Amino acid sequence: MNRLLSWLTPSLSQSALSAWLAVYVGGLLNLDVWLRRLLTPAGDLAWPQLPGVLLAACCVMALTYLLLALSSFAGRRAYRVLASLLVLFSAAASYYMTFFDVVIGYGVMISVLTTDIDLSRESVGWQFLLWLVPTAGVPVMLVWRTRLRDCLHGSLWSRRTFWRPLTPMALALVMLLAPLEWLKAAEVRNDGQGSPDSAGVLAHSFLPSNWVAGLGMVAYQKVNEYRQGELLAPAGRFAYQADPEREDVTVVFVIGETARSDHMGLLGYARNTTPLLAQEPNLVAMPGWSCDTATKLSLRCMFVREGGAGDDAARTLKEENVFATLKALGFSSELFAMQSELWFYDSVDADDYLFREMIAADEGNAGKPVDDMLLVPQLAQSLKEHPRGRHLVILHTKGSHYLYSQRHPREFARFTPECFSIDAACNKEQLLNSFDNSILYTDTVLKQVIDQVRGRKAIVFYTSDHGESIDDGVHFHATPRQIAPPEQRRVPMLVWMSDRLVATSGGRQALEALRARAASGAVGRHEELFDSVLGCIGYQSPDGGLNPGNNWCQPAAGRKPA
Repeated sequence: MNRLLSWLTPSLSQSALSAWLAVYVGGLLNLDVWLRRLLTPAGDLAWPQLPGVLLAACCVMALTYLLLALSSFAGRRAYRVLASLLVLFSAAASYYMTFFDVVIGYGVMISVLTTDIDLSRESVGWQFLLWLVPTAGVPVMLVWRTRLRDCLHGSLWSRRTFWRPLTPMALALVMLLAPLEWLKAAEVRNDGQGSPDSAGVLAHSFLPSNWVAGLGMVAYQKVNEYRQGELLAPAGRFAYQADPEREDVTVVFVIGETARSDHMGLLGYARNTTPLLAQEPNLVAMPGWSCDTATKLSLRCMFVREGGAGDDAARTLKEENVFATLKALGFSSELFAMQSELWFYDSVDADDYLFREMIAADEGNAGKPVDDMLLVPQLAQSLKEHPRGRHLVILHTKGSHYLYSQRHPREFARFTPECFSIDAACNKEQLLNSFDNSILYTDTVLKQVIDQVRGRKAIVFYTSDHGESIDDGVHFHATPRQIAPPEQRRVPMLVWMSDRLVATSGGRQALEALRARAASGAVGRHEELFDSVLGCIGYQSPDGGLNPGNNWCQPAAGRKPA
């Protein structure tokens, strides 16, 4: 009996218990993910993947240990509570990762925190409980039954024992950082496309960091909303009337990065950098003018009503953007990004979003170049899940951001020589060649996007956030807009409509208005996007919610200045 009681009430140091839990949560509960990365579709062992998987496992277990060790400084009781929650949440997440291939991130966490009880019941069945009880019950019982020796909280404040908690934590930190540095070095050696941050990919791939990161993103959103204050909601302030013929439209908005209008063949550039888009009969291209010269600033002012962002240096937001307005008007929406502008993705109010590290973390993308083309399958899946339209998909690309040569695969290096390093003394010709090749690749990406919605009643918008200065040794943007050279604000404006959309009377009129506007030599402005996105899909506002003068799809006879 004593032996049984001793077994049921083990005695472990707090460091040892944390280490066992790190192996269990970071190792065993991620077993399905490890196997997917190690096995080929045929079931054979993918030996080249083994070193990367082992290093990732080392990182994950080290991070788990550090999380547990940090929680121990709050005392024994707090440690038991936090360790139990970490095990419980990780075990619950592992069920959906194992059996449903769910990617745990912001979308899942915000859904869990906001879904009502009735809907939650539909996602939690008896199989979930059969999984949760053994996978979480046993380690949680261990956490509470173990007689904890050498409590780290107490050791830290003792002159003789303060080193005890710090030594294993330092070792865990080395086990975390050393593999990350190796992975980053491997990326530099093997990947000319510019891989996403290794730490970010790992954080969103495995337990427990994936749900911890998801919770962090939710918290960030709430803090951002609090700091931002109450924004005017156009859909609540004004009345918007839809065109019945175009109510089931699918909208795709592609946000470019650093693309210049004067480097697009469609808009008169000497080099044919847009050969595929030039063949699209329902595509209209216009030169454009950005509202600012940096991504963080442009994303604030380019999608709100004119005057919806302040003219101050920070471009303080005053109103909700067009994407949040579409959501309020009944559209479903998703966002997929090759960047990580979390504050903007939150303001979109999308049903879900995935950013670069999360997309790269998907085991289905293992071995694929991490560039804008990965957005296309995400779009395809989103469209499959929303076949009836009234759906918005936002694609935020990496586009032509410096280093330009890393923005396209080698087979798109039509113009040579290129510039391959920030440390190289690249001349203007090399910079321009690299930049133009990135535009050429964007042409292919946009063609793939259009192909996904060609059979739908759909519209595709494309514009860049800002332009770029390109000269001998000069390859940047973000000059204050008041003094910025014009090339930092020259952006393309593209609108494409499907045949099914053009077949409607309103769609046909919208396309004709777009063509007339382009033929007139008009320059589109970011400040006109709010009115044009809603206007081109048939919305009207009798009480001033739209400015007809800013609507590219408004026939000239009906256009009125603001």
